[in-house]
Amino acid sequence: MPSSERPLVFVACTVADLQALTQGPVTPAGPAYAATPALLATFGYAPDGDPEEPDYAAQVFASLAGVLADRPRLVCAVEVDRLPGSVAPVAYGTVAVPAVDPRRIRAWFADEPAAAADRAALSAAWAGRTLEAAWDDPAVQQFVSDHDLLWYAPGEAADLGAQLTGVLTPDQGE
Repeated sequence: MPSSERPLVFVACTVADLQALTQGPVTPAGPAYAATPALLATFGYAPDGDPEEPDYAAQVFASLAGVLADRPRLVCAVEVDRLPGSVAPVAYGTVAVPAVDPRRIRAWFADEPAAAADRAALSAAWAGRTLEAAWDDPAVQQFVSDHDLLWYAPGEAADLGAQLTGVLTPDQGE
């Protein structure tokens, strides 16, 4: 990653985390993932290569953490001055969940509505499994391939929260 860019941490969030982050800083439920040296080595990314590929891997791992916890895939990408310390499982780029200042969020990612039924089925099938065990399951690879995460700008957090809870905000109309 060029030295002018700050690293990103991808944090698995709950809808309550998202709603709280519209009001101010919070430490989300997590877990959190980043393009750490261990992730780069484990998945064969070059340390001086394109930073988008390992960042995407970290985003996917954060999204799957939601599925493993039986909640929607909801991830915030947070810019940090330096990466938090690694925590197990290190190979997947797992890092300590940082306190998140909403001003440092660069994007939100959430399931497309069409993914809900498949996500619920996989959550039930993966109950009690770890990311390491789930990652090697062909059903996980198929789910990730079939269901893209949708990108939301930081300023769309309130509307995203309303969408996820099924509540319309006044400016959304009926």
